[in-house]
Amino acid sequence: MATDHLKPPVFWNADVEILDQALKLAWDRFLRTGMMNEHNMAEAQQIIAQRIIDLAAAGERDPWRLARGALFQLWEAKFSGSPLIKVAPRQHRRLGSH
Repeated sequence: MATDHLKPPVFWNADVEILDQALKLAWDRFLRTGMMNEHNMAEAQQIIAQRIIDLAAAGERDPWRLARGALFQLWEAKFSGSPLIKVAPRQHRRLGSH
C-alpha cells in the first residue's frame, strides 16, 4: 500500500520564502476588504495558509497566483455571495460636461 499521499510536502528555503510572500500578499488583500473580524480571523488565516501550501505542493511557485488561489478558496468557503472586492458606485456624468 502506497503512503506517499500521507507524507507532508517538503519545501526548500527558497520555497518557504515564496510561501511567506504569498501569505503576506493574501492576508494584506483580505485585511483591505474590511470583512475580517474577531470571529473569522483565525479560521481565515488557516484557510489561506492551507490553500497556499496545497497549491505549492502541487507545484505552483508564483506568489501572486498562490495568494489569489488562497483568497478565492477563502471566499468560496466563508463569504460566498459577497463581492470579492468593494466596488464604489459609479457617478453618472453627461458627455461634454465637466
